Amino acid sequence: MIENNSSLQDFFNVFQKLKKVTHTQKNMPFKQSDMMVLHYLHKHVTDEQGMKVSEIGKLLELAPPTVTAIINSLEEKNYIIRSYNKQDRRNVYVSLTEDGVRAAEEATQFFIKKMQGCMDYIGEEDTKELLRITNKIIEYVSLNKEDMNA
Repeated sequence: MIENNSSLQDFFNVFQKLKKVTHTQKNMPFKQSDMMVLHYLHKHVTDEQGMKVSEIGKLLELAPPTVTAIINSLEEKNYIIRSYNKQDRRNVYVSLTEDGVRAAEEATQFFIKKMQGCMDYIGEEDTKELLRITNKIIEYVSLNKEDMNA
């Protein structure tokens, strides 16, 4: 166990800084949550019916009110269309419009460009090390979910 309080503070600070800089970028064409949903719908919806709103929430690990707000925002921008199951109107489906497909492709290209730029900046060796360490953190958090929620 690391006993150095300075290392603990540095660890906390670096994640706070990373969160701040990734959430406050001015040149992003979409909000991060919108980009996630657009990208997911574009890559995973294969039929005209679309995908259940509740399924999007589960797959992206978002709370129902959060998903509703994202869906409402995307619908206002004409990126998605809602449809309802005729047998059970509680089942709401969403699918991309033509504008939504273009927006999803733009969001994906934006994300790829940003990630490629970051990887080029830190280099191949540091990229591999970052991935190794990040996967280790993900493993730790996954194994200790109960402790994290306490």
